[in-house]
Amino acid sequence: DDGSFPGKPAPDIFLIASEKLGLRPEDCLVIEDAFSGLTAAKKAGAGKIMAIDPLGKNRALFEEKQLADDGILTDFTSFFEVIAGHSV
Repeated sequence: DDGSFPGKPAPDIFLIASEKLGLRPEDCLVIEDAFSGLTAAKKAGAGKIMAIDPLGKNRALFEEKQLADDGILTDFTSFFEVIAGHSV
């Protein structure tokens, strides 16, 4: 972020990142820890959106608002299990 575009929850940062990677947003995976970041990823049309919530404080909110349908991590040691569709 160079300050030239709106911050989250606007989708700009994810749209710019996917463009710089040469990918369509729907071909990207976003892992976010904040409501505004998850909202921005959803608005950007990211293909997979995962939350990371180490202390479990936001899990219910993320689930209620359907912001992390592809999984919620407590830490990255569970990444492969969650991405494969196993609950952790």
